[in-house]
Amino acid sequence: MSRKKRKLNSKEQETRAANQNIELIQEDEIVEEQETMEQQEGQELIGEQEPVQDAPAQQLGIISTDTMVTGDIFTDGHLLIDGIVEGDVFAKGDIKVTGKIKGRVCCLNIESFGQIQADEIEVKDTVILGEGMTIKGDVICRDAVISGRVDGNLCVSGNLSLSKSAVITGDIKTSSMSAEMGAKINGNILMDK
Repeated sequence: MSRKKRKLNSKEQETRAANQNIELIQEDEIVEEQETMEQQEGQELIGEQEPVQDAPAQQLGIISTDTMVTGDIFTDGHLLIDGIVEGDVFAKGDIKVTGKIKGRVCCLNIESFGQIQADEIEVKDTVILGEGMTIKGDVICRDAVISGRVDGNLCVSGNLSLSKSAVITGDIKTSSMSAEMGAKINGNILMDK
C-alpha cells in the first residue's frame, strides 16, 4: 500500500502542480484583461476631456517648371505653380505662382511672381503681386500688396498698398489705400467706408 500511496502522492502532486499552473495562467490573463480595459477607459476619458480638433493637414501640390496642365485644378491644400496652367484653379489654401496661369483663380491667399491672365481672381485674404509681374483680369480680395502690373479692376475690402513700381489700369474700389511716389493708376478710385 505504501507504493500506491507514493504513486498517488506523486500523481496528486503532479495534478496539484498542473492545477496551480492553470490558476496562475488564468490569473495572468485576468490581470492583462483588466490592464487593457483600464488603458482603454483611460484613453476614453482623455478623449472626453480633451477632444481632438486637428484640422486636416494642408498638403502642397506642385506644378513644376517643365509641366503644362490643361484643365481645371481643385485642391484642399496649397499649390505652387512653377509651370503653366491653362484652366481654372480653385484652392482652399494658398497659391504661389512663379509660372503662368490662364484661367479663373479662387484661393485663400495668392503670391505671384509670375503671370496670371484671368477674367476674375477671387482671393479670400491677401494678394501679393511681385515687381515686374502681371495680372490681367479683375481682382477681388481683402488686402493687396501690388508691386507689378494689374490690367483690370481692383476690389479690395481692406487695405491696398501700391509700391512705386505698381501700374494699375482699371478702377479701384477699397476702404484703405497707400501708394508710394511713382505708382501709376489709370482709372477711377472709389474709397468705401
